[in-house]
Amino acid sequence: MMTKFNQYPFMFCLALISQDAFANNVEPDDQLVVNRSHILYVPKTPHIRAFIEPGSILKKVEVDYFDRYKGRSRVITQGGIMGEMKSRDLTLYDDISKPLAYLRRPLKLGELSFSPRDVFKLEIVENPRTYEDEYKIIYPSPYYSFRDNAYYVAHDNQVYSEKIFNYHFNLIQNLEQKPRFPFWPERSTESIQWGCEDSEENKTRIHLGAEGKISTGFSLFKIFNTEASATANTDKESIRTKLLKDESFYHKVSRWVLYASYDNRTPILEIALEKTWPCNNNGSHEYNYTLHFQEEMDINPIVINRVWSHKKGMSDGGASPVGLHTLEDYRKFEEALKDFKFHHYIQGYDMSYILKHFLMRFTVNLSTP
Repeated sequence: MMTKFNQYPFMFCLALISQDAFANNVEPDDQLVVNRSHILYVPKTPHIRAFIEPGSILKKVEVDYFDRYKGRSRVITQGGIMGEMKSRDLTLYDDISKPLAYLRRPLKLGELSFSPRDVFKLEIVENPRTYEDEYKIIYPSPYYSFRDNAYYVAHDNQVYSEKIFNYHFNLIQNLEQKPRFPFWPERSTESIQWGCEDSEENKTRIHLGAEGKISTGFSLFKIFNTEASATANTDKESIRTKLLKDESFYHKVSRWVLYASYDNRTPILEIALEKTWPCNNNGSHEYNYTLHFQEEMDINPIVINRVWSHKKGMSDGGASPVGLHTLEDYRKFEEALKDFKFHHYIQGYDMSYILKHFLMRFTVNLSTP
């Protein structure tokens, strides 16, 4: 007699065999990994940097063991942010020989309940009537044999349409095109601060070259490229000085450069992140953020504040306008960012990843329940 277990806690482990077909489009110097956990930590600290979907492809960065927090692995996301994940939560992409389904949300299959982190074997089959792809999830079904006094594992399956499958799972299969991994450095290129009782002079330098005027630094952004209160000119450059002051709010603006990759420091994007908070805060801060793009890109600023956050049904994050605690919170934030219109690709890089991960790093308070 055999009895199935209900709600059996199960971590589905797969023995995977390396196969050359899955590595054809990956350069030898890029070691790709796939994550099961959704938590990305700040390098060398216990603090959370970002949430990312289980079943995301990441680039592993080789770092000395003692330069990592408790032996975690250092990775870079396709959004360009660097962080660390527990090594046991990462699988080498080259070790994945067949398509796999990484669970995104809690799901009940048969009499068993599964949670994100679980991974399933997968068969993609064509429906003979509709000619559309269907996804057959193969899941374990453990049971106990009274006759043998032993545990065994049978296998059942569940078939999903593409739409339902994508809601519950992330698919990992052979890459048609190698993903790109740009890189945001740990520190900004420069910053400037003013407001309340403090003022600051911002000098905009415009180099007068043979091919015309070339602006540098903060002068690339419209917030500083305004009418100057003083101007000085030489044969090689024009310097415009503007007094920055605000009696109601503090302002801190930092300039960030996104590079082509961790190893290739060719700039592909420059942005300015403006953080503001009221002067009379009585010791507690409530930050608001504005992301500014270079004026020539003709992209409207992205404003992350409490008004926007509450409108989208998200909670405060203490001093931050947004607080994220679960994967569902993260997905709500991801959906809310669709309010902002920006170029989907710049020089072949996916801006949805890039801006989502940058804004999560700086404008959101992340914690787990």
